[in-house]
Amino acid sequence: MIAIIDYGIGNLHSVAKAVEKLGERPEITSDPEQLRNSRGIILPGVGSFGEAMAELERKELVPVIRSLAEEKKFFLGICLGSQLLFEKSQEAPTTKGLSLIPGEVRRLPPTNNVPHMGWNQVYFQQTTSL
Repeated sequence: MIAIIDYGIGNLHSVAKAVEKLGERPEITSDPEQLRNSRGIILPGVGSFGEAMAELERKELVPVIRSLAEEKKFFLGICLGSQLLFEKSQEAPTTKGLSLIPGEVRRLPPTNNVPHMGWNQVYFQQTTSL
């Protein structure tokens, strides 16, 4: 079972359909026990960094997510869910992220179209296991 974290902000059903298409059984949940018993976890998200972190805190999911990440459980953040993995974001400067990845999510420079859609080249500044 692949757990899709339900914290009230996200594209849950489209993510569940994608997981089904891959031949896996999705479970939309905010239950810590289901998260612990899953083969992997997906953190989707749409909206603002600050509101999303507030909801994860309100549902008491932050310590569970951090614990499972430390255990090296498969974990995927999608869209805002991937931004939440960082320490902080310029969008909500006083809000701490999950701090699973060091760094800050920054606004795209004005030379890029916003919202930005499409494919880009990723340039790594250091070697990573990803």
